Amino acid sequence: MRKSLILLLVFLCLKVYAQIPMQWQSQLPTSYDYNDLQMLDNNTIVAVGLTGSFIRSNDGGLTWKFTWTNTLLNLTGVDFTDSNIGYACGEGNQYSSLPGIVVKTIDGGITWDSLGIPYNAMFSDIDFINPDTGWVAADSGKVYRTNNGGLTWTDQSFVETKMIRRIFMANADTGYVAGENGLLYRTFNGGTYWSPCPPLTTNRINSVFFLNGQTGWCGADNEYIYRTDNSGDTWNIQLNGGSATPVMTVYFVDSLKGHAISTAFTYHTSDGGQHWYTFQIHCTDLLQENLATFRKQLMVELTGLMLQLLLIFIITTQFSLLIILPVIALADMERSERQLMVVLHGPIWLHQL
Repeated sequence: MRKSLILLLVFLCLKVYAQIPMQWQSQLPTSYDYNDLQMLDNNTIVAVGLTGSFIRSNDGGLTWKFTWTNTLLNLTGVDFTDSNIGYACGEGNQYSSLPGIVVKTIDGGITWDSLGIPYNAMFSDIDFINPDTGWVAADSGKVYRTNNGGLTWTDQSFVETKMIRRIFMANADTGYVAGENGLLYRTFNGGTYWSPCPPLTTNRINSVFFLNGQTGWCGADNEYIYRTDNSGDTWNIQLNGGSATPVMTVYFVDSLKGHAISTAFTYHTSDGGQHWYTFQIHCTDLLQENLATFRKQLMVELTGLMLQLLLIFIITTQFSLLIILPVIALADMERSERQLMVVLHGPIWLHQL
């Protein structure tokens, strides 16, 4: 009788958790944070993130497929030159002396191979202008170029102590790197020589984008967006939001229509950045809504469980089990809420796009 009672109680507890809806936002297959994203066309999206994670959607974000890139390092940049050929770079591990990594796929992300880049660096971003020619940027002014799809690399570094966060090559000759404490350099000869742009800001520059060799934008910490029309000789402030929110990405479809994303807002412009319209990302509201629904349904299930346990108690007088199991279930509710927050944290920003 005692063994049957225990099995019945275990079944009831499993029934409670089996009925609690735990779903991914945008059906993402992992709860990792994702550091870089690229839209290849209206339907195809790729992204990379923690522990070598790569995800791809072929239906505009409705469904995602996860692929491991054969590394446990944190991937920080991704760039596809077409639907099949793509590159990603990642940070090393300073505590275990692991160097950074560059990986490549030729089948749309199904399989990945590590490229033997012979330099020890904390790679932060990567940019290719065609399947063969590309650059990867890293810490302390380190920049490397390949002309044969990553088989060999040329050192194009410059003297700098700050971390490069982004690299953008407008064409084979003109390119820009940006990063910590207002770091902003440019090249007009394909990276052979890099020169600093006139001082722009002391804030970290998180994103740089150019429509051509002359007109470009960059996004920085403290909710700033800047524009240049002379290849970076001078910059004009187009957005000063007045908050501590960092603008992480700036992208323009054409000379008028542009978009930007910060950790709290999305921004849109239809006049080249003269006016930006701000929309708040309600990640907190989304999280709280899910937690509230989770609590409500769990409490309903626990109430039903209590009634069933009370009936069992009356029949068997197993008082100890009546007390212990609800306590375990309530403690597990708190743990499950923490898991739910982890699940939602990574996918939310992709869901908002």
